[in-house]
Amino acid sequence: MDTRRWVRGGCVGKGSFGMVSLALDRANGGIFAVKSVCLNSAPPHAIAALENEIRLLSSLDSPHVIAYLGEDVTEEPSRGGRCRNLHLEYLPHGTLADAAAARKLGEHEIRDYARSIALALQYLHFTAGVVHGDIKGRNVLLRSAPGMARLSDFGSARRLSDVSAEGSAAVGELGSRSNASAQMYQIGFGKDVPKFPVGLSWAARDFLDKCLKRDPTERWSCEQLLQHSFLSNSLNEAGPSPRSVLSFAESELECEHEGDDYEDDDGGKCGYEDSLGAESSRARERIRQLAPMVRSNWTDEGWVSVRG
Repeated sequence: MDTRRWVRGGCVGKGSFGMVSLALDRANGGIFAVKSVCLNSAPPHAIAALENEIRLLSSLDSPHVIAYLGEDVTEEPSRGGRCRNLHLEYLPHGTLADAAAARKLGEHEIRDYARSIALALQYLHFTAGVVHGDIKGRNVLLRSAPGMARLSDFGSARRLSDVSAEGSAAVGELGSRSNASAQMYQIGFGKDVPKFPVGLSWAARDFLDKCLKRDPTERWSCEQLLQHSFLSNSLNEAGPSPRSVLSFAESELECEHEGDDYEDDDGGKCGYEDSLGAESSRARERIRQLAPMVRSNWTDEGWVSVRG
């Protein structure tokens, strides 16, 4: 695609050495995005990052990753000379970071977006053999369908694998107003993970814990995360209540005091769930060991109505 086939429009994003513009395809009137750096003025590392992104994106094909449409070099004196361009699909609904900054996202929304990110990572790690390297809310572009998103910005991507970044993105968006950079530093170099927002369900807290394990051997893979109850459970269907103490091991009942605070021994405020987390986990594990291997079926099928 060359300048005879498309026209550059307004700027929709700008970095230190490059910019993203809207573009019009003269052949069909379609709108797409163009990510460009000026070859005459951009530093070598910025040009290398765009070349790396072009090379990787051109080899990817997933509904959870932004679509590659092409690349070219154009002569644009008004922009400083020759421009290296990456052509991408245009998603006009903003980023996950924008959505989180505009309003407090509900846990069900975060669950949907986390599922999209996990599916993108599953494809990248296990099919494409690529690690993104810069997962954050601003690199998650929202689609028109609620809860659907695509991963973008592959300038830092490389052919390795790691899943801890998903948890950091989820923590940032669940907290919505937190300092994402500080959280990323704490996850990467600190001894402790960031504090989870008060009021999260047990499933959400456990999901984040699995993502943020510092030991790679303990950290869950994308495939495991997609099977986690936080992502795998239907958002519109409530599971059955436990019918016995042995059913508690598989349940996700939320504490009725969720959101309440109490003072710990040092006088600090803690979420009520924090006081029960360790004890609850131990209890669940013990009950799971005692529970029968064959689970009871409490559906409506096979029951007989009896009148007393």
